Amino acid sequence: MNRTSPLTLIASLIMSSNASAVEKADMILTNAKIHGHENADAIAVHDGNILFVGKMSDTKKYRSENTEVIDLEHGYVMPGFIDNHNHVFEAASEAGGNCELSMDASLEAQIPYLKACSRNSKSKGWLMGYGFSLDAILNEDNIQTPLEVIDGIFPDRPVVFMEQTSHSMWVNSAALELAGITKDSPEPQGGKILKDPVSGELNGIL
Repeated sequence: MNRTSPLTLIASLIMSSNASAVEKADMILTNAKIHGHENADAIAVHDGNILFVGKMSDTKKYRSENTEVIDLEHGYVMPGFIDNHNHVFEAASEAGGNCELSMDASLEAQIPYLKACSRNSKSKGWLMGYGFSLDAILNEDNIQTPLEVIDGIFPDRPVVFMEQTSHSMWVNSAALELAGITKDSPEPQGGKILKDPVSGELNGIL
């Protein structure tokens, strides 16, 4: 008569308990290229949390009849990034140009940067740049307006500089003329066409 020892019985119960305790995945991603895990090709997920990252062959214990298995066909998997405000497409485009101003310089202190942009770009077409601070160049102590300063360096070529937060632009008269913007132009919805408070003329900031 074969007898099962108490030790064997206890070990069997522990193994059985561990097997049943494995949390089952709601979804398993397979056949994937996973960021940061060169040797892994599968991810098991339960209730929005990652249970497992590794080989597809090791995901069996996470599967149940309700598990959704998705073949990514060698697709790339990377962490999700949560950012309530970003400019991804702008960063990837050439809209900002390659002419950089100072992020904290006053209007007068921007002049050397503007002159450097003029020297370094010989084309006669649109010049695009970025980097100034709106608060820094709009100072009530300024002798000139931003438009007068930028026109003094770029009298003919259309120029647009994007503010460092991408919410406003510093432009010259040539750019305003091509865009059809005058002091009498209506402001677009959600936008402002800034004017000199004394003369009522455009000051070069949109």
